[in-house]
Amino acid sequence: MRDMDIGVGSFVFSGGIASAIPLIKTPSHLAAPTFPKMLRAMRKSLPIILLGLVRVLLVKGTEYPEHVSEYGVHWNFFITLALVPVMEVMLHPVMIRVSVTAIGIVVAISQQLLLSKFGLSDYVLNAPRVDLISANKEGIVSLPGYFSIHLLGLTTGLLLLPPSPSYFRRIQRSLQTHSLNDRALAERYAVRQNGKTATELSGYLVLWWALMGLCSLLKLNGGNGVSRRMVNISYIFWICAYNVSFILAYLLLDMVFFPSPSTTSKTKKIDQNSASSLNPILPTAIPHPLLDAVNKNGLVVFLVANIATGLINLAIPTMYTSDFWAMVILCGYSYAICATAWVLKGVRLRL
Repeated sequence: MRDMDIGVGSFVFSGGIASAIPLIKTPSHLAAPTFPKMLRAMRKSLPIILLGLVRVLLVKGTEYPEHVSEYGVHWNFFITLALVPVMEVMLHPVMIRVSVTAIGIVVAISQQLLLSKFGLSDYVLNAPRVDLISANKEGIVSLPGYFSIHLLGLTTGLLLLPPSPSYFRRIQRSLQTHSLNDRALAERYAVRQNGKTATELSGYLVLWWALMGLCSLLKLNGGNGVSRRMVNISYIFWICAYNVSFILAYLLLDMVFFPSPSTTSKTKKIDQNSASSLNPILPTAIPHPLLDAVNKNGLVVFLVANIATGLINLAIPTMYTSDFWAMVILCGYSYAICATAWVLKGVRLRL
């Protein structure tokens, strides 16, 4: 399995985690009218779509080597990233009453049914590129799979980011009974419950690895193994299992070396005049300043890394580079990306 297969799936999964923030900060956001939220999501996605179109022009104009079998002739990962958040907003009315995990699994199963039972797998692998849709068949067909990864990442974020893993379930019940009280929720969950969060993440960890193994054992993936090209069900569960494994390991290390205050201790009284008192996401210490610098401008660092990769591949015949010089280039590349994040740490760039 290539690093890129892990990278793009993990990027979508982490985007799902981050998309939990508005649902936690402002619980009523979930029940807000869908159409205005879709327009806002589309406006936020517009710069990423423009970046995707610019990438297409640059790649075609410079004859940059590319594998059209990844996303298609014109489609690229930026377009997928731009569409997935808009698709999520469309499901907000459903998320009030249905578990986000269940929605994500249903989307994953539906994606696999389309691949196995409705011929999309054969279409992706064998259909000629005769029109705009078939020219971009990989990107179009893989989109529901990436959407499923995003939703299952959102599930993880809704467990991990609030003080209690049951926080979002409380929001759902309150919205269903029209008794939502932001301040009451913030006061009730004033102390982090990392033990409970670790327990629930462990359950999800077992679930994702078990589902991935079951899909492989019973060949529910159509016999195609783990396929990033089609984003089949094995790939979806593999990405979820991989990321939750690391997140749980980081959480356990955090609990050991940076323990939260005991849930039995008295919490400080919430400032009734402070807007932050309604914010249930408690600030946590960043273990390394460089991580904080990258987090502040994640998309910018991602774009710089992509541009640097393209320039290196245009300037150097990387396929014929010796192992020694390959390591020199990789180390220099990593240092340059980290240095860029560090220089930009004092500003917050928004695209």
